[in-house]
Amino acid sequence: MNRQIKNYSKTVRHNLESKNSKINVTDNLLFSRHIDWISKEEGISFSYLLPSCMNIKELIKCAICLNIINNVKACSICLNGFCSYCIDIWLKTNKNCPCCKSTFENDEKIVRQKNNILDTCLYYCVNHQNGCQKTFNSQKSFFNHFKNECIHGKYECNSIIYSYNLSPINFYQGRKCTFKGNLNEIKIHSKNCGLKEIMCRCCEKKFPLIVIKQHCDDCYNNLILCQYCHLNFPHIQLKAHYLECPEIEINCVKCNQKYLRKKKNNHSDIQCLENRYSAIMRDNLDLKKEVNQLKTKVKDLEEIINTLKNNEKNKN
Repeated sequence: MNRQIKNYSKTVRHNLESKNSKINVTDNLLFSRHIDWISKEEGISFSYLLPSCMNIKELIKCAICLNIINNVKACSICLNGFCSYCIDIWLKTNKNCPCCKSTFENDEKIVRQKNNILDTCLYYCVNHQNGCQKTFNSQKSFFNHFKNECIHGKYECNSIIYSYNLSPINFYQGRKCTFKGNLNEIKIHSKNCGLKEIMCRCCEKKFPLIVIKQHCDDCYNNLILCQYCHLNFPHIQLKAHYLECPEIEINCVKCNQKYLRKKKNNHSDIQCLENRYSAIMRDNLDLKKEVNQLKTKVKDLEEIINTLKNNEKNKN
């Protein structure tokens, strides 16, 4: 029986370890590699318990993960305590208590007793070796301080690009952000991390920040309104649409007449000739007007010349 519990304890530890490889502390970007199975579900390692509380170690130890019990559940027969997370995993495959092999039933009285004992425990900060001197009298304050307040820890940005089908982004497959810093530095970095995944507002797929602008410009679902026909088209099809849009005005090369593309069939060769003829006639009228204006100017100049000649004669 002890061998079975020991083997299962290793299995649970492996599961917790693999689970904590994905722990998100702040904005899905914080991760601390020096934490021993810390999350809201698993128990705290005894390495963070103050030495003055070590005399009650056996009373608050989870019989499966061997850490401090978190969210207590207790067997009504053998009175052993377990983390809710650990015992729930066990009960998925075996309905009996891992210690006494009797049918597991949670004993609320023992749970209250163990919670009272846990309330007397004091914990170091996870980063006490890095200079944090704070201690905590509850697991809730312990987790809250570590995840939201402590500035002494060294964390890594947990942004990783796994795989995308777009060819421009294939270069970034499997790439991990290497930034490291304290909690405040990580919070600032997380807002502008190039590998942080951003959701495209058009196709609702996630892409890294460094390529999201390029993707949004080329996204097939990025619809843009045509200013002529007022219909929406994908961004990459808009230029091709402008070459066929029926509401755009086009200019006839022969008669220099403008008309809508949808009325192109109405612009026959006869109409084109008529437009050219009317344009020539308008040009002739304009030329005649210019000629008449020039003639009047010539007459005015002749009159001025004659008056000047007469004035010179009178002086002589």
